[in-house]
Amino acid sequence: MRVVNDSLMKGFSLIEIALALLLVGIFFTSMFTSTSALTLLEKQQKQTNAMSDIHQAMLTYLKVNRHLPCPDTDGDGKENRKVTSGVAVCKSRSGSLPYRDISVDGKDAWGNAYYYQVNARAENKKYVNDMCQTSSVFGSQGAVTVSNKLAYCASAHVYYCQACDSVCSTACKTGGSIDVSSFNAPPYMQLGTPPIGSDKAGSGTNSHKNLWLEDLSGNEIENALVYMVASFGADGLVTWDNCQKADSSRQKENCDGDEVFSETKGDNQDFLDSMTVLDAKRALLEVGAIK
Repeated sequence: MRVVNDSLMKGFSLIEIALALLLVGIFFTSMFTSTSALTLLEKQQKQTNAMSDIHQAMLTYLKVNRHLPCPDTDGDGKENRKVTSGVAVCKSRSGSLPYRDISVDGKDAWGNAYYYQVNARAENKKYVNDMCQTSSVFGSQGAVTVSNKLAYCASAHVYYCQACDSVCSTACKTGGSIDVSSFNAPPYMQLGTPPIGSDKAGSGTNSHKNLWLEDLSGNEIENALVYMVASFGADGLVTWDNCQKADSSRQKENCDGDEVFSETKGDNQDFLDSMTVLDAKRALLEVGAIK
């Protein structure tokens, strides 16, 4: 009869079990790390696609309504305005994205709301319906505000926000001599609405309170932005709770409420969408809202 050495068998079994547990641990740790990385990449790709969808939705909203929406300040997914002397202004220059108004998902890939900031003068009834102000792209009702900079060339039927005698075959009309009775509905933005071309931010020439974008080194790469939508990414819950706890100084630029926004990178990067003055005019031209 074969005799089995119990002590040898038991010792071998313990070693075998220990090795097996070690291998299983390594396997699951590797799987968890790989799955986490894959999930992050998947969410980042999903968010990249979502920002593109938001941009198209904003363009569609502008084409249909002839103005852009104000921020949502009460979390119901719809823009918030207040009417003063017949003019509807934004209740706040910043808030969350009015996702119901533009028909997109209200949460980003991490389940957090989108931050939405617009030209600061959209809050002011003096500017929001003034075609010589960029904020006029947010004007939704009321009579147009006639700026002392406004000029009209009757022969070309073109409005200017500067002297136009040099480009008009007839004498330009200015100020109160211009008939603006037809401007009681959007779009209040016109082809001549400034800025024409670039709008140097952070200097005295940024007189229209537009937003601008910097790269990772703090260099300006885009200006004359009328709005910015931001997903605060993987650490969005922390950023929404306290902007100063955001992962980096570049990310803090995207939540501090000033006119400066920044590109970001890394696992906690933000995702941004914006619209330039030129983009807005092009959209209105495409539907014949301005000529």
